[in-house]
Amino acid sequence: MTIDTKNLRVLAEAATPGPWMRLFGERTVYDRMEDGCRGIPIVRSDCSPPTQKEAANIDYIAACSPDVLLALLDALERKDRVLREALEAIEIAKNGLDWFKDSYPHDVNESDAEASEQINEAIEAITKELAP
Repeated sequence: MTIDTKNLRVLAEAATPGPWMRLFGERTVYDRMEDGCRGIPIVRSDCSPPTQKEAANIDYIAACSPDVLLALLDALERKDRVLREALEAIEIAKNGLDWFKDSYPHDVNESDAEASEQINEAIEAITKELAP
């Protein structure tokens, strides 16, 4: 599944900031004021009282407020940045090992071959993770 993170960020930034809350028994999600009291209504269920499924959906909506979504998107961007940096470091190590194997072919042993294989697997896994 492809997730349009840019669009999600635009939507979250345009929405009423969080955190959001649902008071027990209520069928409305509110933004939470700094003092913990409910603020303006965000979304409301038509059923009163809400069914168990509707209550779960309302709780889920409240938990997925824009501040939460933006934090998740920021975490994903940080993870991708760290993976790109790790990929760069691994490729430098691979180039060094390849140079050693080419320069000193008689000194290459089984552990060098295993290291080379592990490096290639790591590069493949990170590249796959970073793919859109």
